[in-house]
Amino acid sequence: MTGSRPPKGVSAAVTWGLFAAWAANDIEELATMARWPRRARPRLEARFPGVPASVWNRMDVSQRHVNVSIALMGGIIAAASAEGARTGGRSPVFRTVLTGFGLHGLVHMAQSAGYRGYTPGVATSPTVVVPYTLWALHRLRVAGIPAGGRREAALGLALLPVATAAVHGLARVICDGRHASKG
Repeated sequence: MTGSRPPKGVSAAVTWGLFAAWAANDIEELATMARWPRRARPRLEARFPGVPASVWNRMDVSQRHVNVSIALMGGIIAAASAEGARTGGRSPVFRTVLTGFGLHGLVHMAQSAGYRGYTPGVATSPTVVVPYTLWALHRLRVAGIPAGGRREAALGLALLPVATAAVHGLARVICDGRHASKG
């Protein structure tokens, strides 16, 4: 019988859990991302004096920009979760986004370590993002689905800044009515 039943694999807790874990992390970012750069900028400028002002200026975003960029990223994560659910976790897209999501949690923690203080997203990274990702990867492997390998890790790490830049660029266009390349 083909087409009537989804392929066996992992539960919806694994596939839709990606979206739930992302939501928890991004609720934290929603509450902190717009205000954090204004407080952190003097410390960052003192610590990294060679960074041009234009870089620091790009960090300063409105709450509306944060809202739009988080909503856009939510669309990407929801699509990956839906594809994971449709395929029982077998989708390479789901597995790559899942792996990248877990690695993004480690990036949050590394940023905070480098900053030597709080950065948006770090509170839920060791408490939600990383534990969920490790659990989900384990559930995939138990189901016989290879996950979290070098290829997925490399692709997830490579796509993370691309996706982040894309959603922030599109948010800038939507919020400011201008092309992201214009200052």
